[in-house]
Amino acid sequence: MSANNDLYFEALHSNSHFLIILKESQTISDMKELLEPLSEFSKDEMSLYKKSQNEDKDWIKLNDNVSLSDNGFDTAKASPQSPAQILIKLKSEGDIVNVESVSLPPPLPEAMQTPREEES
Repeated sequence: MSANNDLYFEALHSNSHFLIILKESQTISDMKELLEPLSEFSKDEMSLYKKSQNEDKDWIKLNDNVSLSDNGFDTAKASPQSPAQILIKLKSEGDIVNVESVSLPPPLPEAMQTPREEES
């Protein structure tokens, strides 16, 4: 179980995916400060976006000075099992959405899929 008010995010840019944990009361600016050393992008160069809830899969720009909870994130929408996705756009890239899918892991070996029956 996650600690109270912890929110889990997967920040995406190109083929990089950063997993970060913040509190509901923290701001988008706090998220940028956490991402800066991980991504090696300047926080001034970054704009952060969340996925639209519409079917068109647009991204909505997040305001730096607004708390994560006021941006609609809560423990149900940003859990350890299903982190909220955040898009990192760089000013130098313009309006380009630069995200590559991560590869799918190989299937689990048969021995790990179901418990083995003990031999008598």
